[in-house]
Amino acid sequence: MVTSEGFTSYAKVWVSLFYALVLVFGEGAGDKACTISGFALLAVYILLSSRDWFLFFMCLELLTLSSYCIIALSPTRRSLESVLKYFSAGAISTCFLLLGAALVYVSCGSASFEQFPDEYYPAFGVSVFIFASLALKAGSSPFHYWVADVYEGSPAFATSFLAVFVKVSTFLVITRVLFGPLSEGAPFWGAAIQLCAGSSMLVGCLGALFQKRVKRILAYSSVSNAGFILSALSCGSFSGASVALVYLGFYCVSLAIFLRMLDVTPSPVTYVSDLSRLRSSESSATLAALALFSMAGIPPLTGF
Repeated sequence: MVTSEGFTSYAKVWVSLFYALVLVFGEGAGDKACTISGFALLAVYILLSSRDWFLFFMCLELLTLSSYCIIALSPTRRSLESVLKYFSAGAISTCFLLLGAALVYVSCGSASFEQFPDEYYPAFGVSVFIFASLALKAGSSPFHYWVADVYEGSPAFATSFLAVFVKVSTFLVITRVLFGPLSEGAPFWGAAIQLCAGSSMLVGCLGALFQKRVKRILAYSSVSNAGFILSALSCGSFSGASVALVYLGFYCVSLAIFLRMLDVTPSPVTYVSDLSRLRSSESSATLAALALFSMAGIPPLTGF
């Protein structure tokens, strides 16, 4: 079972590694950002160990609130716009999650992960609402509308934090929830996850074709890769979940390296045409190219 202590320990190690990766690649983020991200790490630890829907909700909100604060540390208009758009998406996600948790409590008299409604409609509502809440947090289609704007308007460290640490944490939590407390609702969320996977791959690939800004391309790449990960989870088995998490790890490492290489240039890389500035450093250009090709799935790199 994915809810076993073995998976929880594995997930916490995985999260810790990517948290360290974000801090190392996001050097110069500042003490405030490091402190706030520490609260996010604590929230993820409790999320992975929680066995109650309302505790799960509170910790998920702490993770989201930490993300808001990290984006808002940069006092620019674009950062504030990103926070507002992220907040609106988070509010919708919160409503879905609370509806699902309330249905569990009303149907079973308890909010424990051990309880799941026996009747058809409550079981359907719990499965769909909670999956929709987590899919929105993960930025998969059709809940992807906030991803490109938030990535583009966030400062460098916040983008790395959202694209790497929050992405890894969210998919680990999705895996634990789908194959744990919602395992009995697989007939309901199975079709939903397949729909989200297919639409995410389609929207991510087509949406990236028309972008001129690097961060927006990376945002649509994130949507597309969310589809790949969800397609593995849709198998409904632990082997599929293992494949999804390994792929997620390779993708986020490549993304973190690419984002870090963008920061080594004297002036910020905003548009695709600005990538030519990486030629000033042969090692940076090589690492950025390898990371980008890996995210694109070019063989024999890890994305393939």
